[in-house]
Amino acid sequence: MTDTVESLRDNGIEDIIVIRATIKGFDGPFGVSTEAVLRNKYLKNLKDGEWFLSIDSDEILTTTVDNRKLKGDTALVKMELADGDFCLVPRLIRYQEGMRYITHYLIGQKSVYQNLSFVSTSFNNKKCDLPYAATIKHLREGHTGKEKIWKEYQRKREKRVEKKIKSKGGVIVGFC
Repeated sequence: MTDTVESLRDNGIEDIIVIRATIKGFDGPFGVSTEAVLRNKYLKNLKDGEWFLSIDSDEILTTTVDNRKLKGDTALVKMELADGDFCLVPRLIRYQEGMRYITHYLIGQKSVYQNLSFVSTSFNNKKCDLPYAATIKHLREGHTGKEKIWKEYQRKREKRVEKKIKSKGGVIVGFC
């Protein structure tokens, strides 16, 4: 966690909100993931229109944020993976009053949610055409043991939640 916070400070991020948590169970109150409940805590500190970067404790920011690329409500970040490949993820988000996480990858309000999972991979480091505003390096390789079980559960849960949102007339937006 120290490396993550230092990387943010080194790259000009002044306001840092840290939510320390160990995910003990997969679901929290009202069927919302425990992780989403925790992530919603930092949203309460934001003002309408402010940008925020969502970063995990096993990631470091390796570049400053290019403010010229902060357009619309979401901006892409290049995620450099431990194996040398990369993907693009929408991790820079403009806060809108009432916005909340519903799962690890879904954030939004009312009936419109942004899917924050990766949008494009490099496929062996080939050039990607989509612009990105910053670069994050993921420090760990893959998921093993309990993390692997958690990730699989998370993927299935994301699909169930997306299906439920759509069945109620909601919309999931993304870059692709």
